[in-house]
Amino acid sequence: MASMTGGRPAGSDGSDFWHRESIAWQHKQSVQDCFEPKRKVDTVVVNELDIRQACLVSCINKSRLKFDIVIHSMLSILMFVRLLPCLVAFLGTSSLESIRKWDVPNARPWEYIWFISSLSAYLGWKAMAKNDIILIKQYIIGGVVFGVLPVLYGFVDQGDDFYDYIMNKQQSSKMLGFPAVLIWFMFLAISAQIHGLGLYFSIQLIRAWKPRKKKTK
Repeated sequence: MASMTGGRPAGSDGSDFWHRESIAWQHKQSVQDCFEPKRKVDTVVVNELDIRQACLVSCINKSRLKFDIVIHSMLSILMFVRLLPCLVAFLGTSSLESIRKWDVPNARPWEYIWFISSLSAYLGWKAMAKNDIILIKQYIIGGVVFGVLPVLYGFVDQGDDFYDYIMNKQQSSKMLGFPAVLIWFMFLAISAQIHGLGLYFSIQLIRAWKPRKKKTK
């Protein structure tokens, strides 16, 4: 091959140097292109696998979170019925006077706060319909503030009564004929699991809904 300073091939006066160089460059580039499509295909395959995996994770955790929210909603209905006598007494509604005579103890402060967590459940359900990360984060915050914290406080609030009942069979109050402390502890135990699983499923959904970054080799 001819060069600007070296010798030139026999039968050539050197005027075709640039032509020879362009052909050599095209040959080199064609060799590189033989491997370039494979790199592009590998990148596309990796991205498609990531997207499929994210969709699978999203579908699984959506169904789990929906079931979790359904249980949460059922607990909210039970809590509303439990708080109804206190609400009727607070509002002073005479037409519902019979409700005030239900055999239930006065509501604890943490019960009112926990009932607000039903609003966060609505946000979580709405977030799944749109894959909305902002709404699911609001669901997480609401679940922690109005769900997890009241439950923890409830365990502390009922701890002494529960200990007295277990050790001495003493009960401070009854609810529908049953020891109120047992019903409270059953409710708190179920609520703790519901909120814990709901937070876990929500975090998995956030990871699945985040925009996928293209991977290059």
